[in-house]
Amino acid sequence: MEKITDEDTPTILVVDDNPVITKILEELLIRADYRVVVVAGGEEALESLEVHKVDLILLDVDIPGESGYAVCKTIKKNPNTAYIPVIFVTSRGEREDIVSGFEAGGQDYIVKP
Repeated sequence: MEKITDEDTPTILVVDDNPVITKILEELLIRADYRVVVVAGGEEALESLEVHKVDLILLDVDIPGESGYAVCKTIKKNPNTAYIPVIFVTSRGEREDIVSGFEAGGQDYIVKP
């Protein structure tokens, strides 16, 4: 679901295959006047970046296809998307997971309940 707003409204790409989490994030972000694009997997996320001008990516680690870490690395290697901040929002909260997120190019790492 995408709320239709003007082109200057910041767009956030949410990448998560859990429909409860995506619904919560989508509702919160739309209420805060962001445009929201939701996809379930890494391949969909990369395809979405070819279509949408995205200002921020909220990325889960455990998604269909490649891991969120691999998707983030792909995003950061592409000069057309490398500038987009990536925040990992995931249930993985171990120290090595957090380190992996930053090593992949993430700007922040949030552990979801």
